[in-house]
Amino acid sequence: MPSFRDVASTSPGHSLIEILVCVALVAVVTLLAGPDLRDWLWRQRLDNAARAVLGDLQLARSEAIQGARNVTLRRWTRERGQAEVLSNVGSMLFSGRQGTVSVAGTVEVHMAGIGSVRHVVGITGRVRSCTPDAALNRLPRCA
Repeated sequence: MPSFRDVASTSPGHSLIEILVCVALVAVVTLLAGPDLRDWLWRQRLDNAARAVLGDLQLARSEAIQGARNVTLRRWTRERGQAEVLSNVGSMLFSGRQGTVSVAGTVEVHMAGIGSVRHVVGITGRVRSCTPDAALNRLPRCA
């Protein structure tokens, strides 16, 4: 029976050419996957920003109903490098009695080069989300 020392001394190592071929393969795969990965990351950022705005709208409505008080949402601010939030109304007032909103409006979350997500707030205070440019597959296209 061979000892550990005999097996270790007879096992071949990796040559420099084998290592360079492996490094080249990893580099090629990384270059091919790079743009897709970058697009996926930007779409995730758009999705997170859109979900945050949707959460704000839903929280304002539920706070108004639960607390029986009016809740006002004003324009959203954005930090550098984040999605741009655009709205066709200056503010939305959610009624404390019914949860209705004073003015129906649209809030759009947009990232240049990636796409946008549109949240349509009906007069009843309910929010419907869609995407005008199929930026996110989970949402229907806007009509």
